[in-house]
Amino acid sequence: MTTLQDSWQQLLSWFGEHRPETITALRAPASDNDLDAFSAAIGLGLPDDHRALYRLADGSDLDVPSVLDDGHWFFPLEEALNHFNTMKSFADAKPVDDFARWREEIEDTVITVEGPVKPHPFSVQWIPLSSSNGDVHRYIDLDPAPGGIAGQVIEVYPEACSHRVLANSITEYLADYVAGLQVGEFVLEHECMTRREPPADAIGVLPDYLKNATAEELAAPAVAPTGPDTIVGDMGSLAGSDEDVFFTLHSDDGAEFACVATRQDTAGFSNIGVEQRARVSLRPCKRRRFLFLKKADYLVLEYKVEPRPAGQ
Repeated sequence: MTTLQDSWQQLLSWFGEHRPETITALRAPASDNDLDAFSAAIGLGLPDDHRALYRLADGSDLDVPSVLDDGHWFFPLEEALNHFNTMKSFADAKPVDDFARWREEIEDTVITVEGPVKPHPFSVQWIPLSSSNGDVHRYIDLDPAPGGIAGQVIEVYPEACSHRVLANSITEYLADYVAGLQVGEFVLEHECMTRREPPADAIGVLPDYLKNATAEELAAPAVAPTGPDTIVGDMGSLAGSDEDVFFTLHSDDGAEFACVATRQDTAGFSNIGVEQRARVSLRPCKRRRFLFLKKADYLVLEYKVEPRPAGQ
């Protein structure tokens, strides 16, 4: 079996011959203290091969040209932490696994999912590894979908609503990449090593874990009664305009509500903001509203900022 260290040495040898500038841009190895500090800062244990990789080099000083494929900047630990904190500030703190919604959005060609990855915008169970052009990100996934492996390498392209599994581990990813370089599967384009044959089109194709989902997994998260109801909870994701706002609301019992508020229909519209606790009067939409690439189940009738309980 090819080890991570073997693949790394082969990678250095190939780039040393063909693109030596990528080698000189690599940073000195990270220390165990560096890795422990990074692990503590993101609140996650690091897989052994993540530690092994960073003991060889603490990322690269250059995003382009890159030692990784498709123009991915191999993050230094400092940049990985910055990325984690930035994405965490925009994403839901408590993302809900909603298999039924994911399957519907794949079938409606709103999102694409390849392999056992949960299509969250971001998860605090993902360790940042690299980024291409600032908008395509790769992570070490510690919370895979059914059938996945903790530590798998995933690629997330938020703008295209695309998620895919690249490899079961960093070790497997590097071995596949080096093998591809050695047999000419990659071509130099715009200072990036790009695969000659792009991935197959996965639009509308369900991953196995959603094809085979149980009735329990496909059950919708807890929802409000059919009439108006008031829910108290924490704000999740937020997107909107001067007239309409989509947001998720996480109730204290763990349910998630996809809500749309409009200036015309919602009292307290001007008070809606991120990272708030709120008391929200909801009414189920007669027809699910499609807004900002998300589907809202509830119309907000009234929105009030709610003080957080002491100690939170």
